[in-house]
Formats: sequence, C-alpha cells, structure tokens
Amino acid sequence: MIGKIILWSLLALLAVIILAIVLILLLLRVGLHVEQQQDDLTVRVRVGSKILPPNPQRIEKAKQTLDDWKETQPDGDLALLRDFLPTILRTIVKLCGKVKVEKLDLTLIVGAENPYNAAVEYGRANALLGALWAPVVSLCRVKDGNARVSVDFQQKKPTFYLLADATVSAGQLLVIAIVFVGKLIKIQYERTKRNSEPEERRIEHGTEPSNQ
Repeated sequence: MIGKIILWSLLALLAVIILAIVLILLLLRVGLHVEQQQDDLTVRVRVGSKILPPNPQRIEKAKQTLDDWKETQPDGDLALLRDFLPTILRTIVKLCGKVKVEKLDLTLIVGAENPYNAAVEYGRANALLGALWAPVVSLCRVKDGNARVSVDFQQKKPTFYLLADATVSAGQLLVIAIVFVGKLIKIQYERTKRNSEPEERRIEHGTEPSNQ
C-alpha cells in the first residue's frame, strides 16, 4: 500500500515537472534579431535572450527544398501566389498582432559637404522621423525604442543603421504555425485534386481560362 502511494506520488511529481517545463517552453520568447547597416543586412534567430549565429548551409538547404517543390507544381509560380497569398497575408497580419518589438534602434545619417545643405537635410530628416516614429512605436508595440538623426560631412547621400529585436511567445507561434500549415495543406490538396481533373471538367467549373 505504501509502495503504491510512493509510486503515484512520484508519477504525480513527474507530471507536474513535465507540465512546468512545457509551460516554460510555451512562454519562451522567440523571434528575429535584425541588423541593417547601409547595404549589409543580417537576420538571426533569437531564443529568449540568446541570439543564435546564422547557419548558411541550413538556409541554402531550405531554399533548395522550396525550389524543388516549386518545380513539381504544374501550373507555375503565379498560380501558387494566387492560391497561397491570401492565407499568407492573413497569417502575417495575425502574427503582427502578437509580435512585440523588444528593441528598436534607428540612426539616420544625413550627409552633405555644404554646411547649409547639411542643416536643411538634417531638419527634413528630423521632421520625417518625428512624424513616423510615434505611429511605428504604437503599432509595433515597441518596448525599448530609440531614434536619432546625425550629420556626416564626409558622405554625400543619407544612410541609416537599424537594430531590431522582434519576439513572440513560442506558444502563440506554435498555434499560428499549426493553423497556417493546416490551411496550406488544405489548399495544396484542393490544387492537386483540381489539377488531376480532366481539362474539360476544369473549364466547365471555371478553373481554367477559356480560349474565346
């Protein structure tokens, strides 16, 4: 009897530990770390407070897998875009509502050799940044934001530096990803079914353009 009580107590403790681990993982913030300086763009994955280094081999493999899949589609890129784009856009809008920008740092550098022109460009850049910054901070739910304008008399065209950390909880991302993948599978199933129909039947249903 005592042995069974101890066994059930250990099982209950193990279940609580597993549940706590799953809950912690679902609440973990994951996202992207983006850094842009002139023409150099770097995008890295962020897990919690840790920023993972880029993996070029994995990115190239994912691109190759996507290209191979696209080659198997009989009706080309435009048909893919037509069928998938509405679902992709709705998912992006839903995801943006869950994303929180942990850090947003923007530096706009204006340049002109003439001090007068530099002052004019500086004033314009300040006015533009001031008008855009408040809506961006509000819409993107920026936690820590900083924007500034500076002048460099050595450069002839404006440049900027951007640093952004955007995250979403793993649980929210998982739910959105499951719904998104499910919708894509359904769309692909309907595409496959439609493409397997005889041409006359597709024209009758309005899925193929008429030659008139």
